[in-house]
Amino acid sequence: MPIRPLVLLGGVILSNPDMGQVARLNPSDLDPADNFGCSTSVDGGHVLIGSRFDDDEGQSAGAAYAFDVDPLSPFFGHSYTRLIAMEKGKGDGFSYGLSIGDGIVAAGANGDDKKGTWAGAAHTFNLSRRRER
Repeated sequence: MPIRPLVLLGGVILSNPDMGQVARLNPSDLDPADNFGCSTSVDGGHVLIGSRFDDDEGQSAGAAYAFDVDPLSPFFGHSYTRLIAMEKGKGDGFSYGLSIGDGIVAAGANGDDKKGTWAGAAHTFNLSRRRER
């Protein structure tokens, strides 16, 4: 029997102590080994989820996804934006660290080497300007 590699897509489960699992969050463009769920941050009705090995913008360049988690919203559980670095590069690992507060996002890219080997970078975004339906 051939040995098959274990490929983890990742995923994030929202749960409530009273109700158990409420929703499973996954972006529509999730690929094997994206490392989706490597980092998370929650603020009000938003949850930000990192996918640091996402390859859509270059090998392991990374991406982050914002999801609507307002239980009263008709868009509950849906991703409404995908964040990437403006100056993305191979191996950047964008979204290795994430933080959100008052709609402002800080995303770390620990592998960004534009300022030197393993110098890293931090990127900021304003989600209130990106939330479109």
